[in-house]
Amino acid sequence: MAKKKSATELTEKQLKDGFNKAMSEESKAFDPEGDGYDMESAKKAGMKPDPKTGHWGSRNPKTGQILKGQKHDTYHLAVEGEKKMGFEIRKGKDGKYYSFKPSGNTSKASGNLEK
Repeated sequence: MAKKKSATELTEKQLKDGFNKAMSEESKAFDPEGDGYDMESAKKAGMKPDPKTGHWGSRNPKTGQILKGQKHDTYHLAVEGEKKMGFEIRKGKDGKYYSFKPSGNTSKASGNLEK
């Protein structure tokens, strides 16, 4: 009997299509104000998509950088998730956005945040 797929599991074609879309986005320069995803930074951080959903994380775990542009379809979900975890998002001197705990260590982003 074939295993029934859950509603959150993607087909192989969907995973491939998502990967191809991400790769095409990688060739464009990331715009933190746009609708894209910073695939280059995600890969440099060693991130990979979730094997069941194909979803890439919203925050670089090494730097705190938000990897989705502010006009990305699911940017609002990233903001909600960061708030739920007690994180704050601020714009860095490089124009990118970073998430950190306001009273804690801001990681590598601290020297990059606007005052």
